[in-house]
Amino acid sequence: PVFAFLETLAVCHTVVPAQEKGQLVYQGPSPDEVALVDAARNGGVAMTGRSKGGQGEVLTVEADGSKRTYTVTQTIEFNSDRKRMSVVATDDKGVRWLLSKGADNVMIPLLKDELPSEAVMHLDAFSKQGLRTLIIARRRLTDEEFSPWAERFEAAQCSLTDRAAKVAAVGGELEKDFEFTGVSAVEDKLQDRVPETIAAMKVAGMRVWMLTGDKVETAIDIAFSCNLFSDGMTQLKCVGYSKVDELRKQLREHAGSLKGGQEVGLVLDGMSAALLLGDDECRNLLLQIGMAARACVCCRLSPKQKRELVLLVKEQGGGLITVAVGDGANDVPMIQAAHVGIGIRGKEGAQAVQACDFAISQFQFLRPLLLNHGRRAYRRVSMFLCYFMYKNMVLAVGDLIWAHQNGFSGQIAFPDWVSSMYNAVFTSLPVLFSFTFDRDMPDAVSVETPELYQAGPKRAFLNRRVFGSWVLSAAWHGSVCWLLPIFSLSGSLSSDGKVVGFWLASQTSFTLAVETVTLKLLAHTMGYDLVTLGAPIFFLLLYFIVVFSLSSFLDGIQPELTSIMPEIFSSTACMVCLAVVPLIAVAPDVATLAVLQTWYPSELDKRRRSLFGGKSLCEGVAG
Repeated sequence: PVFAFLETLAVCHTVVPAQEKGQLVYQGPSPDEVALVDAARNGGVAMTGRSKGGQGEVLTVEADGSKRTYTVTQTIEFNSDRKRMSVVATDDKGVRWLLSKGADNVMIPLLKDELPSEAVMHLDAFSKQGLRTLIIARRRLTDEEFSPWAERFEAAQCSLTDRAAKVAAVGGELEKDFEFTGVSAVEDKLQDRVPETIAAMKVAGMRVWMLTGDKVETAIDIAFSCNLFSDGMTQLKCVGYSKVDELRKQLREHAGSLKGGQEVGLVLDGMSAALLLGDDECRNLLLQIGMAARACVCCRLSPKQKRELVLLVKEQGGGLITVAVGDGANDVPMIQAAHVGIGIRGKEGAQAVQACDFAISQFQFLRPLLLNHGRRAYRRVSMFLCYFMYKNMVLAVGDLIWAHQNGFSGQIAFPDWVSSMYNAVFTSLPVLFSFTFDRDMPDAVSVETPELYQAGPKRAFLNRRVFGSWVLSAAWHGSVCWLLPIFSLSGSLSSDGKVVGFWLASQTSFTLAVETVTLKLLAHTMGYDLVTLGAPIFFLLLYFIVVFSLSSFLDGIQPELTSIMPEIFSSTACMVCLAVVPLIAVAPDVATLAVLQTWYPSELDKRRRSLFGGKSLCEGVAG
């Protein structure tokens, strides 16, 4: 029996042997397959060669000092629905075998006899240790049985429609009456700092669901080892249900038992998931329980079920953002279904990485990706959107007031050439530099402070109140920048309806708008350095250089600008406006920031105060 077990491990696979530095190594599509072949070698049955033969692939196996050859003529590949792999192999004595390995819930019904009690005991023990288990079995084939099956199998492989389904169906015809040979267990080691990463994600307010194909016991053990489940947490289980009525009743009981402040973990298996995903009430109950639970473990799932669970939360979760993290081909459907897909490059292959939005090399790097880059990107994008709306509204307010002042005559408020560059150059480029390089917290502090991430789920930086404050600020700034120069600098109306000195006041007002939005940008910058402080100042100076240049050679194109800037700089009243009005406009914003930071601080404000001593202005409006 032991040799039959090791023989099956050494032959039933798609692993390829290779030589590296004089050592025999194995390479395969799955690290589990490589581990099993390596275990067979350690047990004295080593696969040393794989080559093409006339009948199929020829495997060379060394055991007890002698070489044996096996000709693999057919391979019934593993997939997520079959959950098993089988090969038809003929040994050097001419005996034809069907060798198979697969998940216990699939293989046990295919065995000729009942699973030995000792094997059941080992399966339970391995599962509780968090090991991945497989049942290894074989069956001797006769020529009378094999020949007609081989013809049907070849026809299925040559089919032009539904080839995979037909191959699996024909392959299943032969997979029965197996002789049990043993149980294998592979340790799926956690990567470094996985428990710490998941603990930080939970502190950050994220709900973590583990969707896996492992057994229930294995999945629960892994959940405890990686801090997904904790001691004292109440486990609500929906496992092994075959009738939707019974499952619905159980879900109702679980939903009714939820209490505020209770630590709850949900456990769901693939059989129950298949039932509830087809029932609307069960879907709603699962979502209700899942949102109340701190963590969920869904095991024995197929890739399709993983995708459907992600879509359930995505489509019915009330605006929740879903992130799917996976490292293998089985995780690709859920990665593609989520709002954001993250692939981990590892031994499981590169399929997940190829299908994802972001790729990392280890699970622990998910922590800086979310808590540092993700949190900071949300704040930057929120500020970017608010600021872009704000700065355009500042200029639009001046146009709106002037339209009422001139009786909607159609006369423009600002010179065409400078107003066309307002968005393209004068106010857009500083934003790109400031928000790209602005850092509210050092990376190391941000990663170790997961509470700061909750600003995103709470929509602290972009909501109606925050956006409304930017709109009010734009209305105030636009009004001050337009009205003060117009009333203090321009003369009275002439007989033809034109305002004496209007373009002097108009250009002064435009300059004030550029200065004011620049000061507003600096006020909302959190990390001052050479780039975030220097870029706005540089582009403000660039504005004056450009306008001075335009006023000297645009006589025929924009006559209103002719010598306008020298005239502004030679006027005491204009210079006082340029120096004082932006400060008057921004003063309420600075006061509001100071008040909110001091008396109504956000979590970010508190952390920055403890770190920097409260020396920097921060976005208190978001708190």
